[in-house]
Amino acid sequence: MGDILRLAVGQLNKGQVISRVIVDGKEQAKFTDEEFLSTLTGVTAEVRVECEQVKELILNGLEQEKRFLTELLKEMPAIALGFRKSEAAPAAEKLGVLAEGLKTLVQLLQGVASFFPQANASFRFRGEDLQTHLIRFSKTLEALNKAQTQVDFVMLADVLEYELSEELGRWVELLADLREVVRGSEEP
Repeated sequence: MGDILRLAVGQLNKGQVISRVIVDGKEQAKFTDEEFLSTLTGVTAEVRVECEQVKELILNGLEQEKRFLTELLKEMPAIALGFRKSEAAPAAEKLGVLAEGLKTLVQLLQGVASFFPQANASFRFRGEDLQTHLIRFSKTLEALNKAQTQVDFVMLADVLEYELSEELGRWVELLADLREVVRGSEEP
């Protein structure tokens, strides 16, 4: 399987990356993972490798992340209320979804920095660079983590409803602007 992916990588056009690997009809989320690849050694399987332009992949990812954060923002008051009512289990489930979404956000920002360094370096939102926004966001996440660690549901609810909601709203707008900057950038 590793040989198949190396062969596929060798066939890519400029600016393309492997975006999906489907083995016997099942999409593989971690198709570059060596452990996964080793399980397929000697196995006969139908393998489909899909490629996409890096720019389109990042543009689509930024749009999806913006929609995800918008939906999460709508749910934030209900999540906070769940913690205020000490109904932690359903509310905590949503925090897991938030964590996954934030991982995706970080990966997208890394992609922009790697493939569009000029856009990344020149990007400004509300007069501040991306790094400044990331630092502010990390402070909000630290407050969220502190509330969780202390099992302080009232503080957790406040951070979610007020601080995190404000940050998510800012990031929805920021991602829309960043998407337009990437759209206007040259292909990598």
